[in-house]
Parts: sequence; C-alpha cells; structure tokens
Amino acid sequence: DFHSPKGRKAIFDEVDDLRGEEVWDEGSVAEWSEVRHIKKDGQTPLCGLVFIIMGQKNAEMVGTLPDDQCPFRARAVFQGSNVFTGDGTPAWMIYQESGATPSNMATAHCAMGVGAVKGSHASTRDAKKAYIQSCIDVPGRPRTWVRLPKFLWPKSWFNKDGSCKYKDPVCILKKSLYGHPESGPIWDKKMKQCMTRCGFVHLDGSPGFFYHPEYGAEVVVYVDDFILIAPPHLEAKIWKELDKVIT
Repeated sequence: DFHSPKGRKAIFDEVDDLRGEEVWDEGSVAEWSEVRHIKKDGQTPLCGLVFIIMGQKNAEMVGTLPDDQCPFRARAVFQGSNVFTGDGTPAWMIYQESGATPSNMATAHCAMGVGAVKGSHASTRDAKKAYIQSCIDVPGRPRTWVRLPKFLWPKSWFNKDGSCKYKDPVCILKKSLYGHPESGPIWDKKMKQCMTRCGFVHLDGSPGFFYHPEYGAEVVVYVDDFILIAPPHLEAKIWKELDKVIT
C-alpha cells in the first residue's frame, strides 16, 4: 500500500505542500561532515531525519465504502527521538523551549456546559498546518539540519548521469516541522500571543482555556484543535478574528 499509486500520490502531495511552504531549504544542501562544526550564535548544530508516516482514513471500512472515502494520508515528520549534534552534546541539553500543556477533556466539557446554560453555541475548527506556521531557524536558536530520504532528493542533488553529488546531504530546517521536540512549545507560544492580540485572556490554572471579556466567549485549544463557545450572533465575527491564529 505504501508503494501503491495512491500511497505515492499521498506522499508527494504532502511533500509538495511542505516544499511550497518552504519548511526546509533544499538550496542550502551541504555535507553534514562539512557543516557539523559550524556554530550559529555560538551554538552547535542539530541534525535529524525526515521520514514519512502513512495512514488511511476509514481504514476499517475499506470494501464497504467507495475508494474516494478511504484516502491515504501521508505526513512528513522530523525524527525527534534520534537527533544528532555537531559536537556530540546530547540534543536535549540544547533545546530551548519547555513542553506545551494542552487543555483536557474536563475543561472542554465544562466550557461547553456553561456555554449551553448561557445560550452560547459551540463550533470547532482545526489550525491549518499549525506547527509550520512558526519559524525555527531564527536568531538566537541553534541551526537544525535535516536528512531527506533519498527518494525525496531534488534533481539538483544528482549529476546528469544520475549519480549522487553528495554522500550525506543535509539542508536547513526553516520551520517547526512535526516531530521536532520543540515544535509543540513554539506553536503553543505563537498561539497564545495571537489569542492575546484577538482580545482573549488565558485563565491561570486552566491550560488551553481562553475567554473574551467583551464578547462573553470562550475558546478551548487542544494542540491545533479549537472549540469556540460564543453567542450565536458573534460566532462568525470571532472566527474571522481567530483566522489570524488558525490559518
């Protein structure tokens, strides 16, 4: 299935999207042996592998649903469990961001219950490619390089005769790819800043819960899933403002 036409299409749809968002810079290609000693802002570089994971929507219904309702879904992720550093320092000693704390089911149930009593309406949306909305290659941070699977190497990494130009090519990771240990905390920090700009206030002691004192609305966030509990006449207006966060 992974190598079937549908599987290959899912893989390249995902990778083409990430290339379009410039998640990594294939033009920065270099041998890891040459760049591993180059420090950025005095910090040793990191290096990890990008690999593909695959799933199938409605897999348990294959054979009973039409094929177009059981598509393959691929995601390119960073192998955060196996990160190398230029000088051998354990990667966890270089990470700068602490872990994110998402909301929980109890918070969501309480918010929706109180909203129902007030006559509010609950609706949901997902943040589009949440993690890669944030840059990871910024001043003050160690540079992260990625190894791409050979079948994803661009043509520019090969000679005209088809032979490889590089032995161990890496390129710069520019955005917070899923799987990087700091991607979640970086997104969480960006999300909270955007929620504040939209007029929402974070409730201390309740991770992922925000309220708007003027609109009488609440938002519960679990990683990249948003639940808005708001007066029906304000729902469209608030979602329009929240689009600054989730798109």
